[in-house]
Amino acid sequence: AGMRSPPLVIRDATRADAEFVGAHLRASDVREMALLGLDASQVVRSFEVSDIVRTIETEGRPVAVFGRAPVPGQEGVGAVWMLATDELDHVRHDFVMACKPELLRLHDGCRRLANLTARTNSTVIRWLDWLGFTFDWGRPFGPGGEFVVFWHDHEGEQHV
Repeated sequence: AGMRSPPLVIRDATRADAEFVGAHLRASDVREMALLGLDASQVVRSFEVSDIVRTIETEGRPVAVFGRAPVPGQEGVGAVWMLATDELDHVRHDFVMACKPELLRLHDGCRRLANLTARTNSTVIRWLDWLGFTFDWGRPFGPGGEFVVFWHDHEGEQHV
């Protein structure tokens, strides 16, 4: 079994959390954002444009921030995002277990959550797949067609 992973806290995010995660981003997030022409300041920008932002914290340190931003002109659609530090790996099991209730929270007032990820980002793709996201593999997206669009529809009442 090895060592117990430290306890996980998921709470509403602060701007300071976004700044901390931005300053300690894991390499896979840095690479993915660089392909989109973005840098670490995007963490704070995502925080600012989102209507729900949550922090995953362990031992008093934020290890990830995630949230949902309204998509202009698309009623009921939210851009879902998460950015993390390498320390997220230390609490991976607890994090995965906590995801499904958090996903429901992100769906509040929002029937579809969507975004894109690098096609090579296998860890993120496996996690999104486990959470029940759908991928549009047939449509190359973004710079050099290196991205895939993914989305998750809430099974509850559909307001079309």
